[in-house]
Amino acid sequence: MISRNALMSLFHTDKTFFHILLLDADMSFRPEVVLRLIAFRAAFTCAAYPQRNLSLEQIRRLAENDAAAPKPDRQSTEALLAKALAYNVQATLNLGEPWQSEHRDGFRTVSGAGTGLMLIERTVPETMVASGAAPARKRHNALPLYSGAEFHDFFSHLTDRDGDLMYGEDQSFCRRWVAQCGGRIWCDKTAIVTHHGHFPYRGQYNLKGE
Repeated sequence: MISRNALMSLFHTDKTFFHILLLDADMSFRPEVVLRLIAFRAAFTCAAYPQRNLSLEQIRRLAENDAAAPKPDRQSTEALLAKALAYNVQATLNLGEPWQSEHRDGFRTVSGAGTGLMLIERTVPETMVASGAAPARKRHNALPLYSGAEFHDFFSHLTDRDGDLMYGEDQSFCRRWVAQCGGRIWCDKTAIVTHHGHFPYRGQYNLKGE
């Protein structure tokens, strides 16, 4: 969390950069994925990627349903696997409350996403700082490791309204933008991204039909 805050603070401080691309080392994808995020021209974009877990029961159910379908309607093994995976996006802002999502050009708005593949314009941290969603942590400015940046807190853990649920760093960053700043997060549903773990989890979010 400290390192992420330092990187975002450096980006916010250095006005020569227009975008920051957040990537995890265990992601693989074609360059076109990032080019689509750039071309969409939104302040906050991301690509959906699969979580590194797999439900064998879900795969079995999908495979049985597919085998019972007419042969022309059957899907590839890769498509069935993509449907069985869970993805690092949140469909609602608060549990139990409806979320109205917008759809455009293969993108949809989401309330949160993992920072494993995310493109952010500098207006996002600027708005977070100006609104107080990312408060200053001035004592960090004097530490040699973080010199060169006006240190702000973008990623510390937020809680739900009751204080009983703590959100992760990625979710907390997104909630600052959506809930506290009124921003939108546009997620590319069509991106094909592989999340590497015990084996490559290759997924495409739009195949889930959400």
